[in-house]
Amino acid sequence: MSSRFPRQVVKTLVEAAEHQRLWRGFGRRYVLPRLEVIHAAGDPLGRWRHVYPDFSARRQLERTLEFMWIVVHGRRALGGLMLHPLGSDLFLHTMRVRRPCRGWGVGGYLLQQVMIAADGQNKAIWLQVLPDNRPALALYRKAGFRECHDRATLLREGYLTMCRPARNSRHWEG
Repeated sequence: MSSRFPRQVVKTLVEAAEHQRLWRGFGRRYVLPRLEVIHAAGDPLGRWRHVYPDFSARRQLERTLEFMWIVVHGRRALGGLMLHPLGSDLFLHTMRVRRPCRGWGVGGYLLQQVMIAADGQNKAIWLQVLPDNRPALALYRKAGFRECHDRATLLREGYLTMCRPARNSRHWEG
């Protein structure tokens, strides 16, 4: 008995991989340069509901719009994040990118905009991420976040606490 895949299966897998590569290239080339970050509370179209549909189902969570930012391309919301004050720093509560737009660089773009704003205000950014979320960990480490034990039990147990210091701070090593 042969353990080889039938030719049609291999052909289908290769076509799917090529389509995915082309699709990501399309997003990076044509969508990424035209992105805009907007405050969710000031969005008359309510595009944040495309990224956070679970929040619109629970009315009490809509008051968190003042902490929510979304990245849009035209009339479509591609991703978003919630950024809360944490003392004199900022806490990145949640960041989401819609499934069809993953791999386009939307999350990196959104994180870069937040870091520019935080640097302008001389604030550190804290976040928590699941230790098995490898794409998110790679993104955060590339952006300069490091594992921190200062506030290891910040909000959620079982999560890895990471921090990116304020760029003008002198209390950060390395």
